[in-house]
Amino acid sequence: MPYQTGSPLSGGPTFDTSQFGDVELGSLIVQYKQQGKSFWEEIQPGGSITSRVVVHNNLVLIGACDKNFYALTMDGKEVWRFKTEGVILDRCAVHGDTLYFCSYDQNLYAVDVATGKEQWRFQTKGPITEAPTYFNGRLFFGSADKSVYCLDAATGQQVWRFRVQSGCVPCPLVTNDRIYFGYDDRNFYCLNHNGELLWKYKANGLVACWPAAIDEQRVYFGSFDKTLYALDKTTGQLIWKFQTTEEVMSPIVENGKVYVSCLDRNMYCLDAATGAKQWQCKTNGMLCGTISFCDVLCLVGCEDRNVYAINKRTGTIVWKYKTDGMIMQVESFGNRIYAGSWDCKLYCLDPSGNLLWEFKTSTGTPSTITPPEIKFGEAIQVVAQEEEEEESIDRYKEAFAAEGGGSSVYRSSSQYIKKHRYGGRNE
Repeated sequence: MPYQTGSPLSGGPTFDTSQFGDVELGSLIVQYKQQGKSFWEEIQPGGSITSRVVVHNNLVLIGACDKNFYALTMDGKEVWRFKTEGVILDRCAVHGDTLYFCSYDQNLYAVDVATGKEQWRFQTKGPITEAPTYFNGRLFFGSADKSVYCLDAATGQQVWRFRVQSGCVPCPLVTNDRIYFGYDDRNFYCLNHNGELLWKYKANGLVACWPAAIDEQRVYFGSFDKTLYALDKTTGQLIWKFQTTEEVMSPIVENGKVYVSCLDRNMYCLDAATGAKQWQCKTNGMLCGTISFCDVLCLVGCEDRNVYAINKRTGTIVWKYKTDGMIMQVESFGNRIYAGSWDCKLYCLDPSGNLLWEFKTSTGTPSTITPPEIKFGEAIQVVAQEEEEEESIDRYKEAFAAEGGGSSVYRSSSQYIKKHRYGGRNE
């Protein structure tokens, strides 16, 4: 699928990249990875879907990069759409008859769920890339104007505002007495419900929590410093950290286990109390989004265009579903799985990975990502080398199996690869 890059909002570089297809899109992610930055704020208008679905009152609610927020029936038929002036990158919050969502046009919108009619809007001084959080009659959300806001959910009036050091702020995690968040300025913050700082913890890279994960004792977040952190949720003291080889995404916790995806192409399952690794599952692409559960399945979207369903007890891949674009987010409600794709479609699957229906946004032209200021050709080469490496190793594994596998003179595929691919050298 051809893609073009450019920045209609910021006036960034524009060039034809149709010859590269999916390699080009992957290279842009590599460029941001090399700089320790997120590409999330640089997604431009198009038909792509990066948002997570919310299901409420038998409506499937989803925002898209075509600047529209959609309400669909449970079989994928459009009920209404609400037009904004900016891309919508993440899910809504819903309470009663009202849904709340944020747009890159700097507004948070309150809309009637049944009709799609606007009730009120609140404007900030910067784009809003993440979802709001509803809690006890209030809305909490962050903006690129370096602020976290608390609003009255009924009226849209500001209750308080907390400023951070720099950059965007993702969706906060809100509990009965605490508010947790972090992002661009490398700090993970804890506030009380009056918007007062209780403590903050400094990471060595961008903080990944959309939102953070929490259990009875600990709060968890990932970071672009290649680390998953577990802090005491009351004091902010470090309990443990888990190191990977690439940037760590936003985690999720369930039944004493922490699950997290990573740009090193792995999903990890860790013991929540100690951080000890229980299993890891290797995929064929960078895992850019959050994880969702459907019964025994961990669901995650991938840069290789697949939805992965992984057994959360064993770490084995149960099935994959291939689309025509990168999958940023997967969400599960009941016995249905929803995945928005870069190919401008929302897919609805059953728990076995069978397609139930698909919905196409208002344009079939995929969104663009503004490239950061590094050499484009170098990033293309990195992606191509990674893909060649994966394909080469797969070929040697097949040759090992053809020669008898473990019953041959080689005890394992790694020993076979070391001998035949690397000539006995350690690689």
